[in-house]
Amino acid sequence: MEMEIEEITERLVKDIYGLKEKTSRTVVLGEQLKKLSVEVTVEVLNQLCLKANANQPRYQEVLLSFIDIFNVTRILGYGRMSQVYLLSKEKGYDSVTRLLSKPPPKKELKDYEADLVRNPDTESITLGMRKSLARGFNKNILDRLIHDQDPQVIGNLLNNPKTTEREVIKIASKRPVSGEILRIVFKNDKWISRYSIKKALVFNPFTPTDISLGLINFILVQDLRLISQEDSLHPEIISAATDLLERKGG
Repeated sequence: MEMEIEEITERLVKDIYGLKEKTSRTVVLGEQLKKLSVEVTVEVLNQLCLKANANQPRYQEVLLSFIDIFNVTRILGYGRMSQVYLLSKEKGYDSVTRLLSKPPPKKELKDYEADLVRNPDTESITLGMRKSLARGFNKNILDRLIHDQDPQVIGNLLNNPKTTEREVIKIASKRPVSGEILRIVFKNDKWISRYSIKKALVFNPFTPTDISLGLINFILVQDLRLISQEDSLHPEIISAATDLLERKGG
């Protein structure tokens, strides 16, 4: 049975890894899992997690596609996802259970709006103009728009060829910030492929926990140690980091 699961998982990875866009990978992954029984689905997801934790790049890329839990649930259905969650918990597959968990984030923007960084130079500009400016090439304006609280503006910034990794790290590390903006960062294929962006999202207490609990599988041992001691993060994320450290002998 174990050999069969490995073969199924390998075929799945082979089919999905060749696709360029993460969204396309998520759809195909969901459709392929839908063909499997709940029992086999749980075993395949566990294999993905184990090999991703062992830093196997192809498995990491496919696992990254599964973190978009909303799209996966839309394809598989809530009832089936619930069955997968319960069976993974029963089998003690903590990595799979975490992938399917969505506790509320440790911190939410509504509780920290008084602490928002505000820029009077851009606040007086209409949303349509800010969205347009975020596509432009004036570096001074782009730097100011990093603090914009509208996801559409941030989305345009992320797709702007003038935007650098350093600036995206600032966006992913921003506190306080809405979870929607951090989800926009996660969904950007170009930037989420960078380790620095994954790390910044996991370390941000405002990041939706389903994203953090998925990305924790990509975090290096030295950073897992820091996360396991970071009180500002959700207890589930700290627990996940501690568990992974034990598995990796860190």
